[in-house]
Amino acid sequence: MNSLLKVLSLSTVVFLASCGSEGSSSSHATGLSISSTSTGSRIALNTPNVLRSNDVIFWNDVGGAVKYDIYKGESLLGSTTTSSYSLKESGDYVVKAIPSEDDKERCESKASEVISYKKIETEDIFVIDATHTLSTYEEYSIPANVDYVKIINKDNDSNQVRALYNTGFVIANRTTPLTIDFDLITYVESNFPDKYFIRYQGRQAEMPLLSLYFPTGGEVNGNNNLVKGKNGAYNDYDIALVGKAENGDNGGNGNTLAKLNNILLRYGGDLVVTGGKGSDGGRGGNRQTYGDAGDGGNGGNGAASFEVTDNIYSLPEVNNATLELKGGDAGKAGAKGESAGVNTAKNGNPGTNGQPYIGRLVNLKYPIN
Repeated sequence: MNSLLKVLSLSTVVFLASCGSEGSSSSHATGLSISSTSTGSRIALNTPNVLRSNDVIFWNDVGGAVKYDIYKGESLLGSTTTSSYSLKESGDYVVKAIPSEDDKERCESKASEVISYKKIETEDIFVIDATHTLSTYEEYSIPANVDYVKIINKDNDSNQVRALYNTGFVIANRTTPLTIDFDLITYVESNFPDKYFIRYQGRQAEMPLLSLYFPTGGEVNGNNNLVKGKNGAYNDYDIALVGKAENGDNGGNGNTLAKLNNILLRYGGDLVVTGGKGSDGGRGGNRQTYGDAGDGGNGGNGAASFEVTDNIYSLPEVNNATLELKGGDAGKAGAKGESAGVNTAKNGNPGTNGQPYIGRLVNLKYPIN
């Protein structure tokens, strides 16, 4: 796959000896903080920030921790040196960051907040049949009282590529994580301008995580803007010899697929996600008599694949599956019009290619427990 993005790791380089260092009230760089206890000052590891994507929990690596203990209620289920864990049963879970044996006297382990999990049963799945004609744009609503959504398209034969065209999903305000499962859908594209693939109606800070699950991988494209800027009108007024023909209009911008706090991309095969394309600028109008022709319009800007305030998490379900995030292509510049006289009209400017993504990209390993 071309230009595979380098993925940032959650890990922070830490010297465990710093866990026992003195004379500092806090250390954000190492993920440690000083806490007072009955035996004097001890250094507390930072609290793991745990998120849940259906049956998988994951968290930021904590500086000074050598492993993480997973509890269901008061019972220790197991330990891991990675930053994710697979949940088998419904219940309340806690992740505890554990220091090394040598540092236990000086370091204090810290537990995460409680993460609740309810195993998804068939009756809990909210199914959306996104079958519609390709010439229309359709939006489907996702209510706040569902946690797992499965998208299907009945128009596609099971032996062919299943696709979603010109489709959007509107998520109602919520404070719990949401998983959208694109069942057997391996291609997504929309060519309707000013639309989003995912549109969240609530306050962005309240929704902790959106998981987009592609069981077999595939290709997902942002909302392309294919509406070219309008060409400038022809101008042949003999009255105004210095009159200028109409300028071409600017092209429209492409749209990103979603804007949220945290997004997790979970995939069982190679996944490519591209932001929407910008459209071309319009051509400037011609001037048959003396006077300037119209300027060309500017091309529209391409969009980032996703825009997040915190993190985009990448979670492959198989070892060799890859993720590529790409910005949408910029629209081309519109050409200036032509004139019978001296022509000082200008060509438009091309748009700007979209960034691959806006935010931070974090690579996770699928849990092996």
